[in-house]
Amino acid sequence: MKKLIVIAFMLLSFVSNVSAEPAPAAWLWEVEYVISDLHPEWEDVYGSQTSTVYDHGGNMNIVVLVVGYSSTMVTTFNGSALSPWHIQALDPNNDGTIDAWRYYYSANGQSGTVQVNDFGVKDSLYIK
Repeated sequence: MKKLIVIAFMLLSFVSNVSAEPAPAAWLWEVEYVISDLHPEWEDVYGSQTSTVYDHGGNMNIVVLVVGYSSTMVTTFNGSALSPWHIQALDPNNDGTIDAWRYYYSANGQSGTVQVNDFGVKDSLYIK
């Protein structure tokens, strides 16, 4: 019985020393999707795009993908700061580490530029 208690104690102390790796620093910021009153279907935005293909306007939702972790990202639409109404954590390989985040923003307008700025790295997209 004493041997079983010692083994259990050793296992518990081993488990308590295990810690998850911190998420890597952000290395990709990308406007990923746009939807609006004028174009009520999600428009996929690809990395090299500088403008949406479809005309948008009215109430818009904008999705920004961030791969890695950032606490300093600022997203603006036509120069006005946006606050996310939803943040989705992504763990695509199910290893227990959040690898990326999706930020959902609302904006109102006919057209303009959404810009993501983090540590001087910028991604921008003109929304028609």
